[in-house]
Amino acid sequence: MNIKVIINGDDLGLTPCVNQAVEQAFRQGILTSTTLLATGEAFSQALEMIERNPGLGVGAHLALVGQKPVLPPDQVPSLVDENGWFYPSTIQFAAALIRGKIILEEIKMELCAQVEKTLTAGVSITHLDSHQHLHMLPLVADQVAAIGIKYGINKIRKPLDPHTLSLRINRRRLMMANLYLLSWLHFRRPTFSSFKTTDYCLGIIDSGN
Repeated sequence: MNIKVIINGDDLGLTPCVNQAVEQAFRQGILTSTTLLATGEAFSQALEMIERNPGLGVGAHLALVGQKPVLPPDQVPSLVDENGWFYPSTIQFAAALIRGKIILEEIKMELCAQVEKTLTAGVSITHLDSHQHLHMLPLVADQVAAIGIKYGINKIRKPLDPHTLSLRINRRRLMMANLYLLSWLHFRRPTFSSFKTTDYCLGIIDSGN
C-alpha cells in the first residue's frame, strides 16, 4: 500500500512566533505545507518567510472567528462586534448563523477578500482550509466551495480525524465528533465532487496541546 502524508502547519501569519516555528519545522523537520492567515498580525512577515523558503506549500487559512476582517468592518457588519472583531469562537459563530444573524453574502465577500489579499501578495495557493475548521459548517461550506471554484483552487482540507470517534467523550471531543460527521457528509455532496482532499486529517483532537 502506497500511503502519502502531508505535514501541515496552520496559522502562518498569526504571530511572529508562529512564523518562526513554521520556518524551523520546514527547514529542520518534515513539515512540507502551511496555511496562511490573511487576517493575521504577522502576515507581512510571513510573506518574507515564504519568499526565502521556496518549496514550502502555502494554502489559505480562511478565518471568520477570533480575528479582524480584511474588509472594513462596516462592509461586513453581521460578522463583527462593535469593536470590529469576528465572533471569538466557532460555537458563537455557529449559533449566530443558526439564528439567521449572519449574512451569507458577507461571508463570501470577506473570504474572497482574504483569498485575493493572499494572491495579490504573490502567493500561489495550494489549498483551502480554515481557522477552527469553520469551513465545514453548513452554509459556510458552500461559500468556500464556490470560492475554490472561482479562484481555481481545487483542494480543500477534509478535517476527518477517526480518533475523535474512539476516545472518551467530553465536550471538546463531542464537538470534534460533530466536525467528523459534517466532514463525512459534505464530501459526499455534488458540490465537493470537483475537489481533491485527503482520506483523513490526523491531529485535530490534539489541537492546542
